[in-house]
Amino acid sequence: MRNKNRIKPFLEELGIFWEKNQDLRFGQVIYLLAEELKTDIFFPEEDKWLDAIKSIETPYYKYEELEKTDRDLEKIPCSTTEHETLDEFLKRLKLGEANG
Repeated sequence: MRNKNRIKPFLEELGIFWEKNQDLRFGQVIYLLAEELKTDIFFPEEDKWLDAIKSIETPYYKYEELEKTDRDLEKIPCSTTEHETLDEFLKRLKLGEANG
């Protein structure tokens, strides 16, 4: 049986990461971390997830230039073009190249 004491410290680190990236939904957080793991998410131990958390620059999205109104949020790209994969889109977004 695994040590249950590993759970709270892991969740605290995940919570810190998510709070720094509060515009992300839970699924987006997990997706980004899974991209950093570069493996099936079923198998990594918590220490590998923590490495992924620490390797992603925070905050992940740069919204400083936008006012958070509904009209401005519509300008934030939320889908890819038919010629672009989701991974390509996320890389552009991370580099600040995805302008709405």
